[in-house]
Amino acid sequence: MKTLFLSIFIIFMLSSCSSKNISKVEITNEIVVSKSENKTISILYNNITDKEIQIYEKLSVELKKHGYTVVSNEYAREYSLDINTIFANEIGKKSTTKDILSNTNLNITIGQVFGNVGVSGTIGSKIGSILGDSLDTKSYQIIMDITIREFKDNIITNETITQVVAESTIIDESSEITIDILENKIAEKVARIFP
Repeated sequence: MKTLFLSIFIIFMLSSCSSKNISKVEITNEIVVSKSENKTISILYNNITDKEIQIYEKLSVELKKHGYTVVSNEYAREYSLDINTIFANEIGKKSTTKDILSNTNLNITIGQVFGNVGVSGTIGSKIGSILGDSLDTKSYQIIMDITIREFKDNIITNETITQVVAESTIIDESSEITIDILENKIAEKVARIFP
């Protein structure tokens, strides 16, 4: 019984530690952009946050991979892509491992397994608190407003407004590395909008 319980406990702890970086990027609504003949696009980027979010160059590279030419001349474009970073910040998330391991019922069970409910339960609670603190994760979130305009003879034929929400949960990486990961994922996701 003790061996089984300890095995389950160790597997649970190792699986909690294995998730280093989980990133996801979501676009709030589906965007359908008509196919372009010349594949020319202008990008206007604005960041109203106090964080250094550098998406312009990465997005330009991704669009070029899809066959697009990024232009600065507004008369030569078929699309305009306006991006405004409205939120970029680190959000703390408490570990569910800490909550589970600090649970009174679990610690009484640990105490019963080791034969002393009072002492082992208290020890289990402290171990849960210490291990949980080391597993607390941080999440970095970036939110961008995006406006895509399609042009024909320099007249807007279609306009779509959406939002990109990107989040990365990390355990032991710095915010700069996380921001870089999110910037790359955002650039890839936005570039895939264009056929």
